[in-house]
Parts: sequence; structure tokens; C-alpha cells
Amino acid sequence: MAKPPRPWQVVRTPLAQYERLTAAVEALLPPTDARGGPSDATLLQTLPGVGPHTAGTLLRRLGSFTCFANARALVAYVGF
Repeated sequence: MAKPPRPWQVVRTPLAQYERLTAAVEALLPPTDARGGPSDATLLQTLPGVGPHTAGTLLRRLGSFTCFANARALVAYVGF
């Protein structure tokens, strides 16, 4: 007669499957920043005419957009 599995074996197998599936799903998701949402570069690229180069240039020059209270503050900083 076969021995019953040890408790740690019963937990380890589903846990390993969960970790593999989580890693596979995370690899499919777009990159995120520390706040957990899409990166600023990804959001900028949703604007018409803004590609990776323009988004990178804006982010290098302006830094994080969180330092601006609203869109008007950003536009005033840029000089329009």
C-alpha cells in the first residue's frame, strides 16, 4: 500500500504551479512603474504623434509628471 503524501508535498506542488503561472502572466503584461500602473512612457505613447523617442525625450527633460499639479502647470512650464 502506498504511503500518503506528506503535508509539505501537498502544498508545494500547487504553490510551484501558481508561481510558474504568475511568472508567465506577468511576462505578458506591459511594463509598469513603481506605482503599479502603466509607465509614463507607455501613457505618453498613447497620444497621437508621440512615439518612443518623443516620450523618452519628454521624460528625460521633465522627469516624472507627478511634480505638476495639473495639465495647465505642465503647459505653463513648457512655455505655451
